[in-house]
Amino acid sequence: AALAALADMASLNELQSGELAAVIHRSWWQVATEVVRRSHIENVKVDRDVRSAVLTVKQKCEEVVKYLDPNFLNAKLVQPSLQWGQNDSAIFITAKLSQRWNAPGALELLEPNVTFDRNFFGFTGTGEHSKNRYRYELAIPLFDRIIPERSKFSPASVGRVTATLAKAWTGRLWPRLQDHPEKKATNWHRDMDMQEKFAEKNDHAYQAMSSAASCKAETKVFCLSKEACVRDCQDCGRTTTVFDGECVGPPAAGPTAVSFTDTDVAADKVSGSVSITRPKKEYDVEGYVVYWGAGNDKLPGSSSVAKVGIPAGKDAAQGKIEWQGPPPETASHLVAYAYNSQGESSTRASAEAHDRIRPTSPPAGLTFTDTNAERGTIGGTITIQRAADETHVSGYEVYFARGSGSKLRRVSANAFVASAGTGTGEGEVVVSVQNKTLPKGAKKLMVVSRYGEGSHREEMQAGPVIKIEDAHVPSGPGQIPAQVSATDDTDGRSKFVSTTVTIERATNGTGITEYVGCWGQLMVPECEGDLIFTAPAEGNGNASITVPVSGELPADSDGWRLLWVFSQNKWGRGEVGRSAHIKDFVG
Repeated sequence: AALAALADMASLNELQSGELAAVIHRSWWQVATEVVRRSHIENVKVDRDVRSAVLTVKQKCEEVVKYLDPNFLNAKLVQPSLQWGQNDSAIFITAKLSQRWNAPGALELLEPNVTFDRNFFGFTGTGEHSKNRYRYELAIPLFDRIIPERSKFSPASVGRVTATLAKAWTGRLWPRLQDHPEKKATNWHRDMDMQEKFAEKNDHAYQAMSSAASCKAETKVFCLSKEACVRDCQDCGRTTTVFDGECVGPPAAGPTAVSFTDTDVAADKVSGSVSITRPKKEYDVEGYVVYWGAGNDKLPGSSSVAKVGIPAGKDAAQGKIEWQGPPPETASHLVAYAYNSQGESSTRASAEAHDRIRPTSPPAGLTFTDTNAERGTIGGTITIQRAADETHVSGYEVYFARGSGSKLRRVSANAFVASAGTGTGEGEVVVSVQNKTLPKGAKKLMVVSRYGEGSHREEMQAGPVIKIEDAHVPSGPGQIPAQVSATDDTDGRSKFVSTTVTIERATNGTGITEYVGCWGQLMVPECEGDLIFTAPAEGNGNASITVPVSGELPADSDGWRLLWVFSQNKWGRGEVGRSAHIKDFVG
């Protein structure tokens, strides 16, 4: 029937997946041969399916032949050799399917059956080597507890299997693999390469000396807080009961620190991440619980605000707090405890906590006029128009800033200018600033509303902004007259002069509105008496200004006098000028 069906088939491409393998597995050799013959004619590839199916049949036949040997029928029992190592959170076992680590053995573990239990690990299975069949059995009563559901078993390289046993109590280094020293097999050894790999990490772990399993062998119970075997739990030093060979009770150690920042800046809502620094000995801790508290104690009768689990590794335990409404009236801290099924630790950690409230009403306005004539320094009175709603405003802060709009930001250094309270009544708040140096990049002043004081202070992200106009007399590079000269006196009378003064404008005329002249002394750039002329400083560069000067010299003049010329702007006269000698011609 199969041959007839094959004859009716127009092309071998009509063969369904697995049909050719099924033909070979059923030993329909005539049909299989016809398929191969036609594959050459029709140029259809079937060699891969044929070879795979024939190999399977061949292996089954060889298996039957092996059972003719009674030694193969009766599998030999072998305890695998193994090497093991550990870090602070797991035990790592590599087992070889041979009685000695350096001897050959089976290449694959067949029919594996693996057991993970509270204080036990083992596996069974079969394998073949040198035409013999072996049964492998490994059973290890463990030194300490593991977590079965977190433990893993898998094939490794050829002839080996691996197991990772998750320690129930992290941070503890086992002194041995098995519960009692006398139970160690001769073909179990430490993996020294692995120990070297974990050496740095294990330096921070604690070397365990006893466990519930090891104490049970001495007909004692295990006291975790003392890390020792005791006659009964009364010797453990705290209120405990016996469970499975252990003295159990509330955690012996609590958290060493806790931190929290309210990331919700709306009023009457506390929300954010809480971070708990775990104790070094965390073996009997199931998690952490956080309460509102005062100082280092939780508020009496209060409910927890968060429960935090234990993460893998040594990272801090992280949790989330979502508290609707204001904190309890007497609460000033968050207090964290360790807990387990027996209760909470007596030791705890606390941190200040409060409801962060960011003002929602900005200042209404900001004005400032610089009255300090020194370049790069400001001084004067800042006037702040108060916020329309000061419900959550306790004051105002003024800062140097740069940029504008969404890119407005405080300058990176020395940004603070001044602070002010809210005052009373309506209107404005005034604050005085003296000799405040302009930081690099500062172009503006910004004012924000503030709520709270000290570390509890919160500010708005932005408020009114004004441009800084730095008041200063001409004093920068190139801002004094480039040159001053005068013609000979043509008056002819003693103590009277008539001359023309030529002023070469300052090379940097920015902000200069005029040039002024006055009589003065040699080497002393100061005016004696009133100004004798004021000349508008229109233009820039090297263009000159001519000013006629005539009149009486100062009384103490003795045949000549010095004429000083200074640059001037709306804030005043420059402190450095240039001079020209005027000789009193009499004749």
